[in-house]
Amino acid sequence: LLCLAQEMRGYYDVDDILAEEERVPVSFEVNAVNLGYLDDSTLDADLKKGTRLELPFWLVEVLAARRLVHVELPRCFSPRSRSQLLADPTIASLHDRNPYFYELGMKLDAIVHDPD
Repeated sequence: LLCLAQEMRGYYDVDDILAEEERVPVSFEVNAVNLGYLDDSTLDADLKKGTRLELPFWLVEVLAARRLVHVELPRCFSPRSRSQLLADPTIASLHDRNPYFYELGMKLDAIVHDPD
């Protein structure tokens, strides 16, 4: 019951909703039948294995749970970005990197298993 209450609290949180709209780079692990409309650069009805796209987090979360995509970290979470934060965190503007840096980072942490 507590878990459901926490989940519902996020349901009405505007920042949470907007964070889930942030685009995340993925590559498809399988041939995706009838999902070609997700890629504006092709007229094919299907997406081939290895196709790279940026999709909203809410869709990435579902596709990753079904192991249909490999999730890549957005640029704001790249090793270079992390190095800059470690070098001098006082001058780094996280909002400039991504307006929902913390919210998106916490959500990505649940689906991306990156040792760094």
